[in-house]
Amino acid sequence: MLQQKLGEGYIVALNLISSSPQWLTAIGARPMYLGLDLRGGVHFMLQVDMKAALDKAADRYLSDIRSLLREKKVLYAGIVREGQSVAIRFRDTAERDRANQEIGAAFPDLLVKEADADR
Repeated sequence: MLQQKLGEGYIVALNLISSSPQWLTAIGARPMYLGLDLRGGVHFMLQVDMKAALDKAADRYLSDIRSLLREKKVLYAGIVREGQSVAIRFRDTAERDRANQEIGAAFPDLLVKEADADR
């Protein structure tokens, strides 16, 4: 009816017409109309506290690496977090090499650097 009254210069969008079947309308059921914010979609904006996320990841790696080394019975002298890094001290190079191998296998995405204690 709208198309006939308005003519060919307009497009009539029927997106708000009820698509309830006739039998449902006959028993008094009405369509649920959405608010304006839900008709066109919803826009979400997320903000991430990068420092807190990186701190939490470093804490998680510290705990996970400590557990891994204990599970694999790799001897280490200490493990601490230094900023966004995890530092592990070893008494000998054999244990350091074992730890390097185990950490590399368990956490392939981590960058492992070796440094002497006097540096």
